[in-house]
Amino acid sequence: MSSSNLEYQIDVAIDSWDASAIGRLPVGQKMALYVRLGGASYSANIRTSIEDETEKDTRSGTDITYGFGFDYQAKKFGMRVAFDWLDIEDTGGVFLPTLGLTYTF
Repeated sequence: MSSSNLEYQIDVAIDSWDASAIGRLPVGQKMALYVRLGGASYSANIRTSIEDETEKDTRSGTDITYGFGFDYQAKKFGMRVAFDWLDIEDTGGVFLPTLGLTYTF
């Protein structure tokens, strides 16, 4: 019985931008709920190396992005929790939960 140890490497470089419209609904003085809808453009360069063979692939597109979340602002400090989706072809979509902290001066 023999075993094989393949050496492989995958490099991915992604550039993207998005633009969205956000609708906000204040809930009290410190909190607001929001929804967002927009578009995102992306370009991905993928390089796969297995042993001595290298394969390159480039994918790009423009797709819909949408999400929801809430903002909380307490004096100079704030927090944003967001749940965003990006519909990228052939991926089943990308889900991106985020937590952001802010300081206003």
